[in-house]
Amino acid sequence: MRLWVKDQNNRWLFLSGADSLDRGRPSWLYTLGGRLEPGEDHLAALSRELREEVGWCVPLGHQVMPIWWRLAYRDFRINPYYVAEKHFYVDYEKLVNDPNFHLTTPSELVEINWLSEMDLREFAGRGREVFPTSWQQILQHIAKITTR
Repeated sequence: MRLWVKDQNNRWLFLSGADSLDRGRPSWLYTLGGRLEPGEDHLAALSRELREEVGWCVPLGHQVMPIWWRLAYRDFRINPYYVAEKHFYVDYEKLVNDPNFHLTTPSELVEINWLSEMDLREFAGRGREVFPTSWQQILQHIAKITTR
């Protein structure tokens, strides 16, 4: 599952990643998320991923909107695979204004980036990868469903 987080300046939360076994491949950008662990539902898993990847502790619920589904191919050199992904959207302000929100130290080392659509287009225009690859379509979809 993936979580799309937008701030009040219309910037999106993206993390930087790299394939440690393919040193020739440049780093890429990706949305926050991961896999369900045993016994988790999507909201519990997204809450865990927020805590692990960016250090934001908040129980997710009403502030999260399901927005997209896709079948994705992960082309990691050692272990390529397909995965069915559910995508969710949340406004950053709703997260940080939740009375249960607090910060902790992330357990994973990731680089956090807040990027506008123009920043993402420039990054992709330099031949760099942005995941999911359908990011432009997803951002258009989010704009449609959140401005109703």
